[in-house]
Amino acid sequence: MDECHLTITTSEYRSCMTQVGWFIRQIRTQSVWLSATLPPVMEELFIEQNKLVSPQIVRESTNRSNLQYLVSYGDGVPSLMEKARELIEVCWPDPNIFDQSCDKIIIYCRTRDVASAVAELMDCPLYTSESGTIREKGEIIQRWLSNPHQPVIAATSALGIGFDYPHIRWVIHLDAPERVTAFSQESGRAGRDGRKASSIILLDSAWRPQRDTSLPPDQATMQLYLTQQYCSRGVLSQFLDRPSDWRWCMSSDEVCQVCREPHEEPRPPHLIYTLNPSTTEIESTGPREIHAQDFRQDQILDRYEQDLLTFHGSCLYCRIRNRRFDHLSSQCSRRSDWIHAKGEALQACQFDERDWMPRYIVCWNCYQPQEICRVADPEHEEIACRFPDMVMPLCHGVYKKVGGLQWLRRHFQRTFETELEYMLWLGETTSLGPACAELHAGYASARRRAAPEQERKRRDMLSTIRNAKRDYWRRVIDSAADDADLYKVVGWHKLAPSLKAPPLIVNGVSIESTKEKAEALLEKVLHRYDDSDDLEYDPLEAEGRRPILPWTTAISLEEVEKSVIGVSSTSPGADRVTVRLLKACWQHIRATALYASGMPDDIAIYRASKSVESNVTMLKRDVRQVMRWGAENKVAFAPEKLEMIHLSRKRNTNAPSIRVSPELTITPVTAVGDEQPALRWLGVWIDRKLSFKRHVAERSTKALKLHATLKG
Repeated sequence: MDECHLTITTSEYRSCMTQVGWFIRQIRTQSVWLSATLPPVMEELFIEQNKLVSPQIVRESTNRSNLQYLVSYGDGVPSLMEKARELIEVCWPDPNIFDQSCDKIIIYCRTRDVASAVAELMDCPLYTSESGTIREKGEIIQRWLSNPHQPVIAATSALGIGFDYPHIRWVIHLDAPERVTAFSQESGRAGRDGRKASSIILLDSAWRPQRDTSLPPDQATMQLYLTQQYCSRGVLSQFLDRPSDWRWCMSSDEVCQVCREPHEEPRPPHLIYTLNPSTTEIESTGPREIHAQDFRQDQILDRYEQDLLTFHGSCLYCRIRNRRFDHLSSQCSRRSDWIHAKGEALQACQFDERDWMPRYIVCWNCYQPQEICRVADPEHEEIACRFPDMVMPLCHGVYKKVGGLQWLRRHFQRTFETELEYMLWLGETTSLGPACAELHAGYASARRRAAPEQERKRRDMLSTIRNAKRDYWRRVIDSAADDADLYKVVGWHKLAPSLKAPPLIVNGVSIESTKEKAEALLEKVLHRYDDSDDLEYDPLEAEGRRPILPWTTAISLEEVEKSVIGVSSTSPGADRVTVRLLKACWQHIRATALYASGMPDDIAIYRASKSVESNVTMLKRDVRQVMRWGAENKVAFAPEKLEMIHLSRKRNTNAPSIRVSPELTITPVTAVGDEQPALRWLGVWIDRKLSFKRHVAERSTKALKLHATLKG
């Protein structure tokens, strides 16, 4: 299984990737999983996602010594596009950088629209997920690689995995990448022939790092990389490799933009690069913490839903009992076990006149959380449970499994004398109590109401949960009888946040003592007698320039009309004649306007016949009659707004034009919105339910209402 990291990095938008592990596990043989982009922090998730048991992991350093990492800045995406074009125009002719016979350049863009704009600006090929079929995409790549006069291609992340052309010399990222895993894959397209290559990020000068501690490690490391505070190679190595393989730019590597000069000593194993939280301003952390908690809860639900997708289609009752499970639970020959147990629990609860499962918590059909199964929600269109026969077979299988009672006692501190007692316990709320569940349900319903009511429900829910937690842990602590029980209690306690300042890193050396920090800063900052560390330019020079706003005293007639009488609608006046303009000059034109002209808004004439030709004849006669009547009554018609629609049982191959007058011929068109006389020949299929009736009824009703209004 190559590029196996995709089973977790793409699972957010490709749910099928979550099932790869399940399919491979069906093959009764050993498997090898290969990836160059699986960081250690994702190993545990990868093993769990793909259902691996005690895998043998072999890792090597991901360092690409021939890659040089650079970051450059510009003002906005259009400026970055121009900068990329100028950079290529200047450097492409240089034989010391490019071999024009084979070298190529990839410009990665975050969106298809930006990639399309880059391709248009540079007159180069475009490669995205919507570039056609697999064959058409292959032809795009082949034409690009075979053309020595076309070095550049604009692409999205669709051009990445599986593309191994060895002579990619530059990889340019337009704007900030989001994740290190994707960035390392895309930048890794460069320099596969072993020659020097460059990974260049063109970054907006207004970019600022997100110092949010709730960011996933993949995104947080990308933010750390873009700050350019530490060695670029070192930041990538710290995330993608184990600590024993951490490194920074050495003499054998192409030096990054941060280091400028190679390090002489290997990177100390205790040196860790971190993105320190910003302390320059005090901000409210309440909303951020709420969003962080919601994000974590969503992650838990997403992970649970991915697991459901992984096991969907198999029998969990047989799986938990180590039996063959390649069948649906509804077709299992042992399904009567949990069906009978569930029936007894329902009868017992009915006898006691109470619900087995609490309301507003789970679906009463599949017993999934209502965040997963929304069948009972009238605002959702789901009509059937997505994951039926999964919760109950699994829970009952745990009880029936050999050693299941011991497992339940170890994890839930509960013992069960009978199967009915266990089934009734499954229907109870969590240990925090039913009050918490009821308040949570109230808060969930209040989220659709006004903000004050929602906030009050939220405070009540949080207060009740805090009290329930306090009572729960008081009971647990009071019931602790031995060291094992005490260890379980202590394991839940979190250490207080450390108030110790982070170490100061000077020349790769970590300094902890406050006095030593002061001495190091004094030596590094003040005791200098040359200009080696001075800035190469005045950083405030760019800020001092004031932009010159374009200004002219000339004004066009269109600008005057737009500012004085311009409105979005001119009804009931003619085009470009607004209501305000009519009001201003009404006293002067009233006598003439009342009897001289008019402008009808919509005219609908319905004609039905058995053939296109006869229908055209009737429509032509109607149009001429309308035009003649308008001329007699001084009513103007806009010819460009005339539209004839012929309805037929099927699309007619013959589409004749209608010649209304020597100056006007209505020609059939197929495009919607063409600013010309339109005659559209539509094919309307009428099925057995006569669905076309509704269209006719709506038109008839509208016509009758219009007639009644005009008459009355």
